[in-house]
Amino acid sequence: MFYPTLSVVNHRQRYFAPLRREFLERLCQGELPRQVPYRPALGRTPVAGTVLPITAENLDLAGSCTGCDGCRGWRRKAAFLEGMGLSVFGFLHMQEKRLLGGAEYVPSMQVPYAIPRDARKAFLTCVYLSDEAFDYKTTPLNALEAYLGERYESALVISDETGVFPNGDLTFFLLRGYQDLGVVAREGTYCTLHLLEKQLRT
Repeated sequence: MFYPTLSVVNHRQRYFAPLRREFLERLCQGELPRQVPYRPALGRTPVAGTVLPITAENLDLAGSCTGCDGCRGWRRKAAFLEGMGLSVFGFLHMQEKRLLGGAEYVPSMQVPYAIPRDARKAFLTCVYLSDEAFDYKTTPLNALEAYLGERYESALVISDETGVFPNGDLTFFLLRGYQDLGVVAREGTYCTLHLLEKQLRT
């Protein structure tokens, strides 16, 4: 089991969803449940709430993006990111005390994936939350891009073509000036992941 939403059964079958009792019961009966991608219709109307930089002091607020309010590991995540020399980890999009969305990053030099690592490139790790009625991701993404533009020449991100995990859908990024650098991974009929890049300085 891999946090937060990936389980691998028999070293081959991947499931990209939170663990549920029904799923485990079916596995115990010898059944391999069919994987159905989560592909909601996505709202394209941006909403503007309050934008806050994500720091070690408020990183716990971002945990609710995974449905885990008060997750215990946020202090370790903050220490991990501070170990990379970061004091701002991204930006939160809030409405009073409710998390609407967020955008987080790390330097591309710290990314273990096969991407073009470069000290002049940032890598967007998480762009969230997707909603069927509204776009809560553009506001924090704009704030993060402005912040990163003072430190990096471009931003890289991996997105699914049609799903929201990770970061998607692809159209969301294409509409915001990201260039599609091509497919980096395919998971059968579940997802097709693209690497994208946006120039932050013109």
